[in-house]
Amino acid sequence: MTAFSAFFLPGHVRVFAVAERDEALRWLSELPGQLAGVRLQAEDGVVVVDIGQPLRREDVDAIAAEVDGWLAEHRDLPGLALRAHGFPGWENLSGLLHHIRFVAGHQSRVARLALVFDAPGADVAARLAGTLLHPEIRHFPVAARDEAVRWAATQPVPAG
Repeated sequence: MTAFSAFFLPGHVRVFAVAERDEALRWLSELPGQLAGVRLQAEDGVVVVDIGQPLRREDVDAIAAEVDGWLAEHRDLPGLALRAHGFPGWENLSGLLHHIRFVAGHQSRVARLALVFDAPGADVAARLAGTLLHPEIRHFPVAARDEAVRWAATQPVPAG
């Protein structure tokens, strides 16, 4: 029950058995843990995000800092590529809500979003998100990660 309720708490929560005291102390000393890898490819205006764990507030803040840095000097961000081995999800409700606020505040200024991960239903999720959000959204399997970044860097052809 504690593990389930951890999703709804604002901070980092992990449950340890009494016998795991040393591991618990090590985990606490390493917080916040490894952030998502975020880098800007300035030559083509694509922010590439490598996600290795469920998204946290800190990850969204790191992504926002890179995107906002670009948007401070440019009208739009040509592309954003999110790469993970599987659907990463969110560490907790706070991370999810922070991500939703980021999307709501930035989606109108991002031209393309490449979702790069292997998970059942990823294509359907990308198509659904594409009907609800401004960026052109496309799913790519992990094996096509480089193709995904190239696609994100290519300007979409205007409809009409």
